[in-house]
Amino acid sequence: MIKDESQEAIINCTEGMVVVDAGPGTGKTQTVVKRCLNLIRRDDVGKDDIVMLTFTRNAAEEMRGRLMKGISGLYFSEGADKIDDFTFKRMMRTAEGMKVQTFDSYCLGIVKSSPGQISKFFRFEKETLTHSASIVENESLNKTYFRRFLDRFLAEHASEYGDLAALAYEDPVSLYKLLERLMARGIIPLRSNGETSGIGRWFGGNDGKDLLGDTEGLRKMMEGLHLESNDEKILKDVLSLEGYILKTKDPEMLDRAAFDSRETLLRMIHDVYYEFIRTSVADDRLTFGLAASFAFIILYEDKETRERIQCRYLIVDEFQDTNSNQLMIALMALKQPNLCVVGDWKQGIYGFRFVSIENITRFEERVRSLRDHLNEDTVRICYDIGDVKSLPLKTSYRSSQLIIDNAFHALSAKGSSKDVVSDTSNVTLINAEDSTPEDMTSFETVQCGSRLDEPEEVVRRIENYVHSGRYTIYEKDPATRKISTRPARYSDIAILCRTAKVCKNIFLECEKHGIPVFLQGDMEVMSTREGKLLLAWLRYVNDDRDTWGIGPILADMDYPLNEIQWMIAYDKETGTDHIPENVKRLRDELRKKRRRITDLIATVFKFYGLDNDNTQTIMSVISKAHRSSLMTISDVIKMIESDMDDNTTYKIDGMPDENAVIIQTMHKSKGLEYPIVIIPGVDTYAFPNTRSDTESFMFNDVIGVRSKKEVVEFNGEKMVKTSWKTYLAIKAQDKDYSEEKRLLFVAISRASQYVTMIAGDKPSCFFTHFAMRNEQKTSIPLDIALSDHVEESRTLVEKPTLPEIKPRRKNIGVHSIMHVDGGGTELDESDEAIGPKGKNYGITVHKYAELLVRGISVDQRILEEYPEIVKAGRIIEDLRREHELDAEVDCSLPINRLNVTLRGVIDLIALGKDTVEIHDWKNDVSKDNENEYRLQLSVYAHVAELIYKRKAKCFIQWLVLDETEEFDPLPMDIIEERTEKTLESYRK
Repeated sequence: MIKDESQEAIINCTEGMVVVDAGPGTGKTQTVVKRCLNLIRRDDVGKDDIVMLTFTRNAAEEMRGRLMKGISGLYFSEGADKIDDFTFKRMMRTAEGMKVQTFDSYCLGIVKSSPGQISKFFRFEKETLTHSASIVENESLNKTYFRRFLDRFLAEHASEYGDLAALAYEDPVSLYKLLERLMARGIIPLRSNGETSGIGRWFGGNDGKDLLGDTEGLRKMMEGLHLESNDEKILKDVLSLEGYILKTKDPEMLDRAAFDSRETLLRMIHDVYYEFIRTSVADDRLTFGLAASFAFIILYEDKETRERIQCRYLIVDEFQDTNSNQLMIALMALKQPNLCVVGDWKQGIYGFRFVSIENITRFEERVRSLRDHLNEDTVRICYDIGDVKSLPLKTSYRSSQLIIDNAFHALSAKGSSKDVVSDTSNVTLINAEDSTPEDMTSFETVQCGSRLDEPEEVVRRIENYVHSGRYTIYEKDPATRKISTRPARYSDIAILCRTAKVCKNIFLECEKHGIPVFLQGDMEVMSTREGKLLLAWLRYVNDDRDTWGIGPILADMDYPLNEIQWMIAYDKETGTDHIPENVKRLRDELRKKRRRITDLIATVFKFYGLDNDNTQTIMSVISKAHRSSLMTISDVIKMIESDMDDNTTYKIDGMPDENAVIIQTMHKSKGLEYPIVIIPGVDTYAFPNTRSDTESFMFNDVIGVRSKKEVVEFNGEKMVKTSWKTYLAIKAQDKDYSEEKRLLFVAISRASQYVTMIAGDKPSCFFTHFAMRNEQKTSIPLDIALSDHVEESRTLVEKPTLPEIKPRRKNIGVHSIMHVDGGGTELDESDEAIGPKGKNYGITVHKYAELLVRGISVDQRILEEYPEIVKAGRIIEDLRREHELDAEVDCSLPINRLNVTLRGVIDLIALGKDTVEIHDWKNDVSKDNENEYRLQLSVYAHVAELIYKRKAKCFIQWLVLDETEEFDPLPMDIIEERTEKTLESYRK
């Protein structure tokens, strides 16, 4: 059912350039899905004609799921929208085959389709990207990779850049982030033609001139430079060397700051950037930024690829999160001007990811300008932009009008006393669908005695919402539209914080008072006790003389410092120390598991009896990183240390109690909704965040690329100091609080009925802005018997008597019980033996074989590069005549006697009338591992027999050898025996 006229207008407007301004709770996803259904219902629209892009895998999966559900709804409808069998099947084929992807996976697909274009564009003579290139998603690994590259590069070229090389050595992560920002802007280095001066050759960014910034505009800004006493203290030493006095605002000083040439800096960045790309190409290794940049290059340079991937209709969700490079890709991916962008610039809160809300606020201006830019030398965009339709969604189905109004007022709040109130005249206002009763919605501000009192005040507010009896939850059944009310529960409440640190403090305070609470989102798991213990053990396993390994291990066991020093003291004469035997035994056990990193980590945590969300996340992160890059123990150590240094966070995948308060950062709350929202920490310096970033290298449109530091000489000694030129350039710009205001907008608009905002003794301008508009509450006395409420809620049901807890069932991969050489060596986690063409080659064959099973065609160039895919294709087509096929099917075989479940992935299932066939692609050049593969397929066959109730047959498809091996599955007792031996080896 279409809910309002604005939704109906968007659903029916299927042609042309369309901008959908979708405010919070306005039914965006439903509208986008129905618009897509409207398209694929047409006879002339096939799976290759339409593409839907978003920014998370979950969102992409949800979109496809809703499409399928929508098609089924039309089929089973009794109304005028009902579709017949033929249309149903056609629409389902289209929905299954069309691209519903993240922008990152879409870009990677383009890169893999024509990787050879990259070497051609950059004029690499030896380095070539292949179809096996992959994105490394873990940013800690990417930063470590860049550090190593930079060390090698500067070891050879540092002398070319003078003291700037030392600054790059000192902060490689900042330089890496600068390159990512340039990629997002579509600014790419070109191969130099032997120049030894200048800023290097650039593609994009006005041929690199944008890297200098708007120097004339900056100089004008400096006329209004507002200086404070602290500025004098920071710059006094470095300015004295130049003979300047800051407070005089010497015109020559301001000229030098504004018009600083930075030639050597830009040349160094150009060379580092270019060689980093060369190294990444040689290693077949991509970051998200490189994948998007390469996709742009391929579409820009290669007409054949551009025409092959072009579609008629492109829908991009969360468009406020796109950057300039992605917008150019979107324009080149279309053969007709049918681009529908959906988003809300007011929720553009990812500036640190180098996105641009101007893509949506200035959409028409940008697409016309970019079309002209992309068509400068040849026609790449063959269509005219035409009229751009702006179709906003104006009705909120989530929040009360009071909450909506306050959320919009966040956009006009001042970030500081000097901040200029934002112009909100172009903001599309939205209205609540229904009028929530006045006594069922409120916006409160609460000021505490100090910032340290805020966690306790949050506890008071939670208890007040749940136990005062004054707060009622107003609910409407989406199907019947019937309204009901009930008292507030803990699970109705979300605590939304500006930083993860504030989240953690409030979580601990809630736990202290017995409030059921769940910390959701990202955490610095490597800095937890679990992470630190794992790091210590890895260091100890790697080097038993490493005091930073054994020391923390013994300290965690509560040994005093003097005993630890005695224990680790090594007697060179006797070759002994006094480390406890149980610690040494565990070290020896862990050394046997160096190649099985997941098992090694699990053993460490088992030693301490640790099994929680932190341990599961740590195991998942490191195991995934290890599989993708075959890391050594030393690499894992460096990864954990880097995560600690950079405060890297990872998503915690846990399940909250049914009735628990949710705590999360504001960034992680985007897209969610709660009846009650509490926003603590709205304090001076904290929210809005007034602290400048600590990066050494930076870039923006006004000041260009700059280094915040410089090397100066004092009394014959060189020192790293603040760059006075960059400092003054930054100071000349007004502080921009717009993203902080949008973040507050997001936080408030998560609520449907109630919001409480909390500050300490030094509230920020944000807090005072809302305190003047809304009711200000005084602090509620903290009930000493607070836990009585909790006990009451937790003792409604008598505690049952539980039997003795059984050991947790162990899940192990089929590959863990396989031996590639008969000597007990496990097969790699991919189940793909490393043949003469490499493991990645085999993985690629498997991936494209899966596409063939799903009816997706494979490019001829890929078939030529991978002849095994052609062989797999012939087998698939032969089977398809009499079988129902499925590919890459997860399966689990329980072995109850051992309390174990074997898990694996079946390459190809062929379901016949009376039998089920298990087919597995092998790229080995010999049959040395045949017995192990028979064991593997037998596991899969027993699973298939349990599920399909049919006799199973096994087929090893030797693609390189061009042979097929058919056999009956091995009996279960052989599988059980091998599994039992594997478990015994783990215990040794």
